[in-house]
Amino acid sequence: MGANSTRNRKRLLQESLKASLPENMVHPAERLLPAEFREKLRKNGLVGGALPLFVSNHASYPSGYVISLPEASGGNTLCEYEAYTRDDEGHDQLTRMPSPTLWGETGNWNVSVWEWVPGPGPGDFTKKQMSLDEALETIRSYFFDPNNEHFKQAELALQERMLGRR
Repeated sequence: MGANSTRNRKRLLQESLKASLPENMVHPAERLLPAEFREKLRKNGLVGGALPLFVSNHASYPSGYVISLPEASGGNTLCEYEAYTRDDEGHDQLTRMPSPTLWGETGNWNVSVWEWVPGPGPGDFTKKQMSLDEALETIRSYFFDPNNEHFKQAELALQERMLGRR
């Protein structure tokens, strides 16, 4: 194993240990979703956790929440896309759409869908919003508007991939 590999492994281990410290598991208040917002998600048929899925010092989504659209709520669906999410009661729910991640930064909220590796690919996006209401509109459009540009890009890419298999 080379010197760079050893250094990288040590650095990753140190970062992992740092992330697991109790003081780093605490989420800053400005990054937590208010109960009213979580209720708005539920009223729109969406699932978003009471606590962030990502740790507070995560490089991409600090204190990030995953927002999902259960299949039973209707809305947009992508052919051949199938994943499971957990609702607020802990029950598994089937979803047929990628789940955006929502996280706060000073002065704005970010909504991101990143399905392609390395990406970005068709349908991937990150949008900065000035308020949670704007973030909710971005999420609602993605899940429920059949003309949403990101949904249409992802749908077209999946259809082309399916045609290529025939």
